[in-house]
Amino acid sequence: MEQDARGSVAVVGLTILAVVLSVFWWFTRRTPEDVCIEFVIPDGFRGVFFLELDPDDGTSPEWRGNTAIYYIPRSGVLKVSSFDLFEQWHTERGRYSNGQPLTADESISQEQYEQSVLLRDAFSMSDGVVERIYFVVGTEKDLMNFRETNRVWWEGPED
Repeated sequence: MEQDARGSVAVVGLTILAVVLSVFWWFTRRTPEDVCIEFVIPDGFRGVFFLELDPDDGTSPEWRGNTAIYYIPRSGVLKVSSFDLFEQWHTERGRYSNGQPLTADESISQEQYEQSVLLRDAFSMSDGVVERIYFVVGTEKDLMNFRETNRVWWEGPED
């Protein structure tokens, strides 16, 4: 009887270990290349755009391999059907319609990075009714100005 109990404990222990190792393997094997979200911006666009959650009428991305592509209209407002992609591990990149990249090359200096017009993740907000994810196509200063101007959204209400 005692040996049966030890055997059952061993089986349960090995099962738990197998599950833990499987979960660990799953998360450690994932790389930033698993899902890439690409924004195609109208040529010459500079400023703020945002994605607004609209499960009923929002658009879904176009897929090319592991890349989800969103085409941003000149208005800067794109209603999307889901934010699920943004809630998992992913990378983001941007480009103008003509192909010019809006994502920094890792080889540029900090000064070049700050002064270049690039796709920059500003913040997400939800007022309980509308959920949005904001981006800035501009310099680091443009991003900081936008965040300061819209401080209440990304820091929360001041007490």
